[in-house]
Amino acid sequence: MTLLRGCDSSSFLFDKSTAGFKYKEMKNSTWAAKETELGLRPGDLSAKRYPTMRTQYSKLIKVANKSGSGAAQRTAMQQGLLGSFEFLRPYLVQLRDQRGSKVSYRN
Repeated sequence: MTLLRGCDSSSFLFDKSTAGFKYKEMKNSTWAAKETELGLRPGDLSAKRYPTMRTQYSKLIKVANKSGSGAAQRTAMQQGLLGSFEFLRPYLVQLRDQRGSKVSYRN
């Protein structure tokens, strides 16, 4: 995908273990340069498109582990997303579902 070209080389945008991850100005300037290069409005890529596509990717890899009737056919867009975001796979952490919390009350 054109939107992500070059993002995989800027690991400080997505890898929390790199020293540059905490420097917001450096990340903002990198996103701004990428948005200017693509002719997007400021904030379109960094605040809207990238987080949305990253979330879709994380949901797709979660579904990819299903087998049998639980494994649905993927569209061409989903296949492209899986291929484009493959560089993120080592950095994504799947959190356990927390459906229904047990709450105890003290009197």
